[in-house]
Amino acid sequence: MKSKTLSTGVIVLAIVTGSVSAGTCPGEGPCCEKNGTPGCEDSACCIAVCEINPSCCVNPWVGACVNIADFITECVDVPGCGGPSCPGTGACCEDNGTPGCTNEACCAAVCSFEPFCCNGTWDNVCAEFAKALPECAEVPGCEGGPCPGAGGDCCLAHGTPGCEDVDCCNLVCSAYPFRCCSDFIGFHWTDFCADRACELCPGLCDGSPNCGLLPCSDCDGTNDGTVGINDFLALLAQWGQVGSPCDFDGDGVGIEDFLALLADWGPCVTGACCLGDGTCNLVTGASSCDAQGGVYQGDGTDCDSVNCPQPGACCLTDGTCMELTLTNCTAAGGVLQGPGIICNIFICGACCLPDGTCIPTSPGLCETPFTNGTFQGFGSTCGQANCGACCFCDGTCSAESQADCIAAGGNHQGIGTDCASANCNPFGARCLADGTCTVGGAFGCYLGDCTTCADVECPVRECSVPCGDGGCSIECPCGQTAICFCFMGVSGCVCGGAERSQRPVDGGIMGITDFLELVVAWGTDPGGPPDFDTSGTVEAADLLILLGNWTA
Repeated sequence: MKSKTLSTGVIVLAIVTGSVSAGTCPGEGPCCEKNGTPGCEDSACCIAVCEINPSCCVNPWVGACVNIADFITECVDVPGCGGPSCPGTGACCEDNGTPGCTNEACCAAVCSFEPFCCNGTWDNVCAEFAKALPECAEVPGCEGGPCPGAGGDCCLAHGTPGCEDVDCCNLVCSAYPFRCCSDFIGFHWTDFCADRACELCPGLCDGSPNCGLLPCSDCDGTNDGTVGINDFLALLAQWGQVGSPCDFDGDGVGIEDFLALLADWGPCVTGACCLGDGTCNLVTGASSCDAQGGVYQGDGTDCDSVNCPQPGACCLTDGTCMELTLTNCTAAGGVLQGPGIICNIFICGACCLPDGTCIPTSPGLCETPFTNGTFQGFGSTCGQANCGACCFCDGTCSAESQADCIAAGGNHQGIGTDCASANCNPFGARCLADGTCTVGGAFGCYLGDCTTCADVECPVRECSVPCGDGGCSIECPCGQTAICFCFMGVSGCVCGGAERSQRPVDGGIMGITDFLELVVAWGTDPGGPPDFDTSGTVEAADLLILLGNWTA
């Protein structure tokens, strides 16, 4: 008999190994914000979230965990959580652009698989879930639901969604809508679905080859594991019949089947066969296991004594997710999120690592203290992310996508660069001599780490003027303003700060009052205007500044 060994309770990660158990909930931090620890403080909410994404109870409670908590019924009364939106106001079986949909039962069923549909936007994915769930079968637009399917035995794999027995189909589709009952992502009714039918529909599937062992040439209906006289008599009774239990080669019971029966006379040699979907079959030898695409565990083994590798969500390089075993996931260039974890839209995306590389994974694995990565969003790909070192204005560095780095005001160092070799230096605004401003570079007057050009008004520190005496030019030190003046054939170029750092003597426009004050204070240090260049003495330079800024 097949042994059902699929487990959602154990997660084996490439970086950290742990177990999800009821003891993880409640945790220590809040449920509706990142808390940096596994689990969250509300037990019911914590358990519900971790059933959807078990990594939330193994690794720190990150944004992906908060997203789920914000959308599911179990967390509706937790402070800070938004809660579900069932019923909503839009149609259930189409993209309606609003949270939830009008049929409460259908809405709740969909949101139990994809919480985003209830507190985000009911999009095309939500509509496809509705079409695949029996709970939505009577909702207008869902075309009667997935059951019965277009054809095919519920207990055997076939190439269409759903299966022919309505009751069994409804049981399986309620538990595995996308995987077994929708052609949206192309799974159809696979061996996994047939195996679930063996579990959920025992009365229907009793005796099916997919659910029970038909060892070697044991065809008398007893499945006693021995080929003997009863099997010989059964073969004679079925002679010429096509598709009967003793038709081993499929072309009608005949001499070839008789010879096969004689070759198998006596006790059958059996062993456990681990299949690609994580289930186990008891088969008659390695060749039978190979024919099913499985891995034979050896003669005499049984499914109760072996641990078949379990499939789980595998994040692939194109941003999609498939449920694969660790071996198959690695071979496909993906990252396994853990055995038993089901693919959903809260799983995969690109993760920029500190060394400048990128891996496809979940935010739970990307943002751990062990990886210290930056998750780029659900559905993102490493090809889009352009990961590399990002230098920030305070001299710090983190791995970011090119777009995120620029948006945060950082300097991206190039795709594939890492912070260890980036040599990030602080940067800020610089005032150039012509009065313009730039951020970064080595020229101009540096205004401090993380300053921006929006924060400052740069003085013009250079000027020149032609005049009767030939004219003059000057470039002033940082913080001062260049003043160039031609008056009655005499030029003057000085540095000062009158128009920005000094005010006129009378507090208003620069004019006759200021000139008279300058004459009175000539040669002294008034401690302010009219000592416009702050040299400590009122002199010719202050007169030139006054004349250069004369307004009335």
